[in-house]
Amino acid sequence: MLAVITKILPTKQSRNGNIYQRIEFKLRNGQWVKTDLCQDYHNWKYWKDILQIGNILGQLELKDNQTIDADSHCVLMERPKQQTNLKLWT
Repeated sequence: MLAVITKILPTKQSRNGNIYQRIEFKLRNGQWVKTDLCQDYHNWKYWKDILQIGNILGQLELKDNQTIDADSHCVLMERPKQQTNLKLWT
């Protein structure tokens, strides 16, 4: 599945003490989804170099109807041509 990164929220501390960051996405059908990433987890290597607002990511898997599985082996499909024009899939 493809999704565009629409928001990267500041880091927060979870109840168990881990530091995580919530990433919000928009799917082609307009649906909003999110994932939470922790730099201490092994899956961080899939995400760390492609986290930028406007990037379109592929090979994403849903965990439930609003959550992208953070263990998805995501890949960068496309970078935005202009950072100021994020009207993708509107």
